Formats: sequence, C-alpha cells, structure tokens
Amino acid sequence: MSLIPKISFQTVSAEREQDWNRGALAAPVTSPLIGIWRYSGTAVVQGCSQSFPDPGLAGVPLVKRAAGGGAVLVGPWMLSFSIALPLNHPLVAGGLVESYRWLGELIVDELDRIGICAHAVHPAELHERNRENELRWACFGGLSPWEVTVGNRKIAGLAQRRTRNGVLFAAGILVEPSPWEILCDVLGQDSAATAYLSANTVSCADVIGRPVSSFDLGVMIDRALVKKLFCMAVPDQSSVSNSRRKPGQFEFIAAM
Repeated sequence: MSLIPKISFQTVSAEREQDWNRGALAAPVTSPLIGIWRYSGTAVVQGCSQSFPDPGLAGVPLVKRAAGGGAVLVGPWMLSFSIALPLNHPLVAGGLVESYRWLGELIVDELDRIGICAHAVHPAELHERNRENELRWACFGGLSPWEVTVGNRKIAGLAQRRTRNGVLFAAGILVEPSPWEILCDVLGQDSAATAYLSANTVSCADVIGRPVSSFDLGVMIDRALVKKLFCMAVPDQSSVSNSRRKPGQFEFIAAM
C-alpha cells in the first residue's frame, strides 16, 4: 500500500471513496485519517449484506461497501466524509452506539454555523417514534442513533465499521435535494418509496432556501474534525506526524 502526500479536497467516484475506506483499515491505524468527498457522478452504494437484482439498471453503477446499513444514492447533491481512528482513540470508547454521538453532534454544530437548526437523534427518541413504515433498505429511509434530522426529516446519515486494525466512520450530508427516483428505479422500488424518501428527508438547500456550496461546507467539516480528533490525547501513541496536519488537507491512502 502506498501513501500519497497530503492533498486538498477531492471530487471522486463512489468506487474511489470505497477504495480509500478499505485502504484506511488495511493496516493498523496509528493516527486519525480523514477523507472529504464530493462526487464526480451518480452511484448507488450498497451495504455489505445487501443484494439487489438488475445491477447497473438505468446506467447507474452499484458499489458495495464494507460497512453495513442501507443503500445510499451518492452524487453531486451529497457531501460525504470518512474518518479512520485507532482502536485506542477515546472517541471509539463507550460502545458501538455511543461512539456515533460525537460525530452526529459535530455535524449539528457545523450545520448551525450555516443557519440550519439540526438535531442528533438520541437512542431513547427512537423508541418513541412510529418506525413501522421506515424503508430499512435505504440509509435515508430510516433513522439510527445519533443520525441528524431537521424537524422529523433526515439530513445526514452515519455508518461505522470496526476491524482489528481500527474503526472507520462514514457520514453523508444532503447538501442539495436528492433525486430519490433514481435510487428507487435502480433498486426496483415503486413510486411510493420515492414519495416516502422525499417526504422524510431534507437538504441544506431546502432549509436555507438557496444553493449551498458543498466545498465550503466540506472545509468547515474538515476543520471541525481536525480540531476534534487531533486535540484529544491517544494513549501510547508513537506517531505524531499527522498532528501537524493543516486544515483543508487530509491523508489519502491508496487502495492495496
């Protein structure tokens, strides 16, 4: 596996993003790694246990990720980011569900900075919701602990993968309205599923009432992640080279 020097924000394919995610956990993670992603095209990213018929329907590629969860429609309307942490990092302590909390709250804080009043959903709140009609096959068709909503509509989804080499967090924020009919067409779902996704999600542009720059929001997220991750002590940490990382840059790991 080769290490490419620090680079700035990248626009990538869904396949390249997943290559980065796999590469980040290919060896023991010794210091936090961050990838910020905008997309060069449309794709459907499936959870590791999902299988749908007719791959490539409507000319949209299906990409498999190593983490679980529902299918995600990625494209220019979404800003995503990946964070790989050492197993001994304080933010992965406290159990699987609780370890999502810091990330959901970080997204809430950054959305607040652009005028969006969002909320990270506490696990206890999910017990009070009527979840019978959720589309569990779609990431944005349901809610999990610490994912982010505006009112009752989802604006950001989270995922996590744990291995003996480290922990990978992944998040996606709807910056512009998502064309849910593409996701449903590719996966053979009906118009009712499209209507459900449209009614139960919201984008930054929807809330603010004007276009939102995914690049500007990505830089904000990147700086917030650097502040959060590199200002926390990690026990028995021998490498400090990444602590000198500048805002707006991230380590990029090539796929093996």
